[in-house]
Amino acid sequence: MRNTQYNVPSTINVLAEFCIDSNTTDISPVSGPFHDLSEIDMSIKTSLLILSLLSSTLWVTVASANFSSEQSIQPQTITLKLQNMTCALCPITIKKALQEVKGVQQVIVDFETKTAVITFDNNITNSDALIKATTNAGYLSAISASNVR
Repeated sequence: MRNTQYNVPSTINVLAEFCIDSNTTDISPVSGPFHDLSEIDMSIKTSLLILSLLSSTLWVTVASANFSSEQSIQPQTITLKLQNMTCALCPITIKKALQEVKGVQQVIVDFETKTAVITFDNNITNSDALIKATTNAGYLSAISASNVR
């Protein structure tokens, strides 16, 4: 018996087993009605092609699913009006508190206008969580009138 290993794209390995009688030219596969080596080889190649096509189809489906889920993520930006900001360290404290909220992508705190502009993933967090974060840090906040439409 001779074992032959065929490698297929996408790391699928197929092991083909067939017996060769040393006294004759008769080749008998372990299973299947094959009459000569070319039939075995063609059958293996056909099987490998089918496996390759199936794995490609699966990869395209997975890649398409990942692409569509990435498209649905659109960051949202809001401005919070802040209270109790009295010194130059207040914006640093507020920024740290907001950055700890999961889903927050960017925070810009302005001491002069007493506002915070926050960009976040609205699939992960929301404005209530942002307001809670500033309140827990000691700075009451509310959504700025410029955000209300």
